Amino acid sequence: MSLADFETGAPGNPVDLVERLAAINDWSFERSNESEITLSIKGRNTDYNVSFQWMDELEAFHIACAL
Repeated sequence: MSLADFETGAPGNPVDLVERLAAINDWSFERSNESEITLSIKGRNTDYNVSFQWMDELEAFHIACAL
């Protein structure tokens, strides 16, 4: 699936898009609230823990990855 397969329209919460991508790719995830999600992605040599946080008041998307 490519990003072109997603609907375009009014920008919303990007965490919703990350959740859809995680579900499509069968990655485990935990959504602690509407503006935060943490993914666990199995890599070749290690697992990746990736955290995404949408800060609406700043219109900023924070991404952190731990190996």
